[in-house]
Amino acid sequence: MSLARRDERGGVIVLMALGMVALTLMVAVVVDSASTRSIRRRARAAADASATAGVLDLTAASAVDACATAFAYAFTNLGVDQPSHGNIQSACSSATNGGMTAGAACTSGGPARVATVEVGDTTVQVTNPVPDTSPLLRATVVGGGYDQAADAGGGSIDGVDCQRLGVEITQPQSLIFGGVASSSNGRFSVHSVARYQPGLRKSNILPALIALEPTACKAVDAGSNGEIHVESTATGPGVLYSDSNGTSPACSASEGIFHAGNSATIHADKLSATVPGELAWYSATSRGSTPGRTTDEYGAAAANFWGRLYARDTRVGRTRADTTYNCGVMPVDPLTPCTSDPVGEADVLARRTTAPPGYAAPSTCSTSGAVVTISVNTFLNCDTFEVKNNPLVVTGGATVIFRGRLKLAGGTLAVNVASTTPPAGASALPISAADVQSRLIVGSTAVDAVDMNGGLVYMAETFLYSRGGFGLQSTSSKVLWSPASKGSAKSLLYWSESPNDFTFQGGPTFKAAGVVFHGKGPLKLGGNATIDLTEVQLWVKTVSLTGGPRVRLRPDPNNSINVGRAGSALIR
Repeated sequence: MSLARRDERGGVIVLMALGMVALTLMVAVVVDSASTRSIRRRARAAADASATAGVLDLTAASAVDACATAFAYAFTNLGVDQPSHGNIQSACSSATNGGMTAGAACTSGGPARVATVEVGDTTVQVTNPVPDTSPLLRATVVGGGYDQAADAGGGSIDGVDCQRLGVEITQPQSLIFGGVASSSNGRFSVHSVARYQPGLRKSNILPALIALEPTACKAVDAGSNGEIHVESTATGPGVLYSDSNGTSPACSASEGIFHAGNSATIHADKLSATVPGELAWYSATSRGSTPGRTTDEYGAAAANFWGRLYARDTRVGRTRADTTYNCGVMPVDPLTPCTSDPVGEADVLARRTTAPPGYAAPSTCSTSGAVVTISVNTFLNCDTFEVKNNPLVVTGGATVIFRGRLKLAGGTLAVNVASTTPPAGASALPISAADVQSRLIVGSTAVDAVDMNGGLVYMAETFLYSRGGFGLQSTSSKVLWSPASKGSAKSLLYWSESPNDFTFQGGPTFKAAGVVFHGKGPLKLGGNATIDLTEVQLWVKTVSLTGGPRVRLRPDPNNSINVGRAGSALIR
């Protein structure tokens, strides 16, 4: 064979080698491209789930719950190690531009608040608001990032900046053959933006009163001369819900679920001309309101019912209240584990017949002879403890268990306050200067387990649990009461599972803010005076008025249970 042929054969070998390299690189590109798309697809799916779940928890007052939910969904769907609850809360509260803490409302037109959590080589950022000019409103596709301008000014698709929640995930770009061409795998980012969209489902709903009885007529009864006035809040209309469908055999043809006879009225304030107040019951029924009575959405001069009367397709139920404060009775849910159960814990203590370990057990059962001061956890082994003539003073965040009844008869019940006398003309809720929370636990199951007949109740950061009924019976009674501002009982004033009455009679002064749950017993209001229950959210079995009282209702948006959920829409 000639030298020329041998040289040609050598050239073929070189060409074959180069071809194999090229083929290997092509295979690497194909495989790594598929790997890239798979990794990005998983990250994008996690971002989608995170944004749409988190945005559901946005409220007018705070984004802290939305932030925490978004992080939880992101890391769960990514399948990587989970950050601790403390790390998530810290990230949300320390977000840029003011943090996403409770009470830190979003400012439309303001800077984006960005919270960041890093676990290993994965970084997740949660953003609210998402301004119209934010890079989060651009696309993130492989090889692209073209502009998708927001329909600014609160458009029907993208909404306003405070309604948007953005989630961005950054991870390493793990390439199977990447080392052939580069010593670094690099990193990639994907993001999703969802908007809070009330139009998809009911928006955040804060009813002033929920009547839980499922079948009764006159479940909400203003009597013949009473007035139930449900006032609007800064964020929503007046809302009053009944879970009844009016199917009880005891219902007569002249009765509705909402009852207002003669000159009685039930009035739910509108938020605006297009957002009326709501008076709603469960399921389609002809018994929604008293047959033959005038109904109106704010046009007529005289009507028995003011607001939008309609049937809801679901009951409110008590699940939201139980999940918030009484989770021990709920089915086990791995996504929302029951880590603290203030009602369940209080009920265990309320059933005690002897002092729990570590509790003081004084023999006194009255303040008639002298002031009684309690500064440590205490068990009062009395059939009735009477607060009369002198104050009962509870300090230091103590828990007090009353084995029997608690009766207020002209004395003062002062809890976590600096003085037993409120400042003259005080209208603000009492504040615990020591930043402590107390529990008053009443073990009696009597109809008058908690009997307030005259005197002063002046309590800060206090949760009252009773196994029996509750009565505030006298015009001379005055109640100034704030709930816990933190902890598992945050915003909870009172809880009872008793079927006995929860009664207001004679126009007592009642200034409080928070949640009152008496879900198995009726709320009864009597007399001819105004009964002001504004800033309180009431969960009761039924409500009825006797005489001609005027009852004012309005929840405190910062101390209520939201029973509705907005919809969410993925917009980027």
